[in-house]
Amino acid sequence: MLGVWWKEANKLALIISSIVCGLIFIIISPHVIPSICVGKGLVAKLGMSGGMVTVPLSFIMFIALSMIFNRIRALENWAPTLEDRMVVDRIHGWGTEYSEERYSSLTLPISVVIISTAVLIWGLQPW
Repeated sequence: MLGVWWKEANKLALIISSIVCGLIFIIISPHVIPSICVGKGLVAKLGMSGGMVTVPLSFIMFIALSMIFNRIRALENWAPTLEDRMVVDRIHGWGTEYSEERYSSLTLPISVVIISTAVLIWGLQPW
């Protein structure tokens, strides 16, 4: 989702955050290891509390890792290319008219991190 709205989305950051948070979801899911479950009640029994933790954590991790990885020269092969950035503009109807400023500000990722942090804290509560 962020790859369509944010030109700084890094492929390696996406892979790492998806795998790590997927594994965390499996661990805290009540269906795999019932003794390690986040929350309690119906929400926890349905496995929704695991999602309330891992989905926002995945967004936070993805954004932080993208910002870090895009500045490491050894990982520049994973950084978004000019073609990747041009696709974002085309998806939003700009055609071949490319602008580096469009969809590359920090407003969206910082907003997502703030909202995700609130959801993560809420998901960790023992309801």
